[in-house]
Amino acid sequence: MRDRVIACVSVGLWMSACGRGEMDVVVRPRLSAFERLRIGSIEDPATTLSEVAALEVAPDGRIYTLHPRESRVRVWAPDGTPLGAFGREGEGPGEFLGASSMHREGNEIRVWDSRTLRVTYFDLDGTFLEERRYRPAPQSHPLRGASRPRWLLRDGTFADEPPLRSVPGAERVVESPVLRFSMDGEIVDTVVILTHPHRLMRLDLQGEPILDPQPFTDDAFWTVSPPRMELVVVDRALRPGEPTLGVTKLSVAGDSLWQRRYSVERAPLERSAVEIYRLKRAKELTDFGFAMSRRHAATAIREAIFVPEHVPASFAAHIGRDGSVWVGLAGPDPDASRWLVLRANGDILGELTLPGRFVVLYATEASVWGMERDAMDVPYIVKYAVREGGEL
Repeated sequence: MRDRVIACVSVGLWMSACGRGEMDVVVRPRLSAFERLRIGSIEDPATTLSEVAALEVAPDGRIYTLHPRESRVRVWAPDGTPLGAFGREGEGPGEFLGASSMHREGNEIRVWDSRTLRVTYFDLDGTFLEERRYRPAPQSHPLRGASRPRWLLRDGTFADEPPLRSVPGAERVVESPVLRFSMDGEIVDTVVILTHPHRLMRLDLQGEPILDPQPFTDDAFWTVSPPRMELVVVDRALRPGEPTLGVTKLSVAGDSLWQRRYSVERAPLERSAVEIYRLKRAKELTDFGFAMSRRHAATAIREAIFVPEHVPASFAAHIGRDGSVWVGLAGPDPDASRWLVLRANGDILGELTLPGRFVVLYATEASVWGMERDAMDVPYIVKYAVREGGEL
C-alpha cells in the first residue's frame, strides 16, 4: 500500500492510478462557530500576547501557549486566567533561543528549539525534566542540504522535507520527499513523495541567480500531527472540468489511511493581484541589493512567475487532536476564512466560516482554538465551539 500512495501523490494520478475515489456532494452541512473564550489584552500586562506558535490543552483543561518572541510557554486556567509561565531566553536547561513548536504527550510538554537543535521536556506544572539534542548527519544529495527538523513527533523522531539548495537546477526539481528521521539525522522512513513543479522561480538578477518562492503556487502541501503520528497531504491543483481538491491521510510510516476528493468553488486569479505582487517583490529585491533596479527585477519576475488560471483551492490544513482534518478553502472575502471540516475517517462534518485573520492551532470536531488578530494587529487566543446549524 505504501508504494501505491507514494506514486499517486508524487505524480498526481488521482484519476488513473488511484481511481476517482469517493466524491462529496456540493451541498454540505453548514457549521456555526460560537466564541467561548478570548484571552488577550493590550491594557493588562498579564494577558498581553505576542505571536502564538502552538497551543495545547491538558486533560484538566489547562491551556499551554508557545510564544517564540518571549522564549517561554504560558499557562492558562480553563477560564483564561493566567497561571504563570516557564522557559526563558538562553541556552541553559529549560531555556530557548528559537522555540518553534510544542506538543503535549501524556503528562509532558515537549518544546522544539530550531536554533539550538534541542528538545526540552517539562511536566504539566512547567518543571524541567530533561533535554535531548539533535545531531544531524550530512546529506549527499547535490540539490539538498542537511535535514533540519521541523516537526518533533511523539516517538522522538522528526518529519520534514530536506531544503533545496540555491543552486542552478534546484528550481526544476519537481519531486520532494517528506522524510522521517531520527535524532542523529538517519532516515527512518520516506513518508510520501510530493511534486513541486511550481514551488520556486529562478531569477537572474546580477550574474548569480537566486531562487524565490512562487507566490501563487498550487503545488500539493502537507501538515503533520506530532501526537497522532499522522500526516495529511492536500492536492490543491484544479484540473479542467474537475473543480475538486484531494486529501490523503497517512501514518508517518507512509501507510495510507484514506484518500478522498472534495468539490470546491473555482475563483479566477485576478491579474491585478499578480501585478501588485510583482511590483512589491521587485522593490524588495532592489532594496535588499539583489537587483540593479526595480524594472530589472520586475522583468525577471514576469519571466519566471507561475500564474495559474484559478486561485489555489486551499491555503492551509490542520489535523485535530481527535484526528479530524481541517482544510482551509480559498474564498473571495479577505475578512473571513472558510474551512472544510472532516471527521477522522474523511467523512464531511461540514463547512465553517471563521474570521479571516484566524490561525488554527488546536482543534477537535466540537471546538477550534487559534490565534486571531484584530484590525490593530493585536493577537488574541480564541476558542470557538462548533455546531451544526445556527443554535448551540
